[in-house]
Amino acid sequence: MASAPTWPILAAPCGARIEDVGEQIQLNGYPTRIQHLILRESEAEAICLVPENRTEVTTEGGLDVRAERRRIERVVPQFKERNALVSLFIDPEREQLRIAADTGAPFVELHTGAYANARGSEREREFDRLADAADFARERGLRVNAGHGLDYENVTAVARIGGIEELNIGFAIVARSLFVGVDTAIAEMLALIGARKKE
Repeated sequence: MASAPTWPILAAPCGARIEDVGEQIQLNGYPTRIQHLILRESEAEAICLVPENRTEVTTEGGLDVRAERRRIERVVPQFKERNALVSLFIDPEREQLRIAADTGAPFVELHTGAYANARGSEREREFDRLADAADFARERGLRVNAGHGLDYENVTAVARIGGIEELNIGFAIVARSLFVGVDTAIAEMLALIGARKKE
């Protein structure tokens, strides 16, 4: 049985001090040799494997599970041995989800960037892709999180997708907190998520 949603989760960069934050820490990283050591030796309760491109400011797409399958299958058991919750940050595509289900990672985090950047009917199509991907993943025994580009204007629809356990939201909450404070920024986000979940 899935645990109650624990939204929002702030993803912490590698090097964050675990004792500085009282909530669950999720480290995001690509399993290169050095990052793999950092992730493996961290005290983070959750690890999300993400793609990395040196020219990116932020992640621009999901991990290509098909191309990275062997590497993923090699590192996932090591993270699971230390009881870390492992997720794969992937685009909402059935082929990627099918392969992800065979890697041993218990979670996927659906990349919501295309949805967040879309407008009008294109956003509706991207929402449908996310909803379909969440259902498809759960049918294959995967637990589902989602995130990237979610903010105070676009989060409510994603929050109502059945079976999503966590929404990973960082930038929007931090940016909003500069104007209203951290407590208010988080309360406002939780109200948006909670209001949609009750509909």
